[in-house]
Amino acid sequence: MSKSENLIQRLSNDYSEASQSERDLFAVKLSDGGWSIADGIGSDMTRDDEKELAGWHLPVRFDNEEAALLAIECGPHAMFDIKLSGVWAQHCITHGAVECGAYGAPWANE
Repeated sequence: MSKSENLIQRLSNDYSEASQSERDLFAVKLSDGGWSIADGIGSDMTRDDEKELAGWHLPVRFDNEEAALLAIECGPHAMFDIKLSGVWAQHCITHGAVECGAYGAPWANE
């Protein structure tokens, strides 16, 4: 991990809102007010005995829920992957999201 990566204040998966799409992915609102796409509803809304199902979000930021939901609906038919180099993150960037280091999972560096 580089020195600059250590300085990034990473946001967790304790989403304040989660809207499920027809594709079983979620538009999620993070603590900074931005939106991303996740494969679960987050730690705050998941029962304690199901925390491993809370999911995680892409390292990309949308300005609003509608943009995230639209990106899900027209998204690739590929396995959901939270790496920046993954097909889902790259799809989102081409559909209006911006890369956001603070949204990256600490274990998914790329």
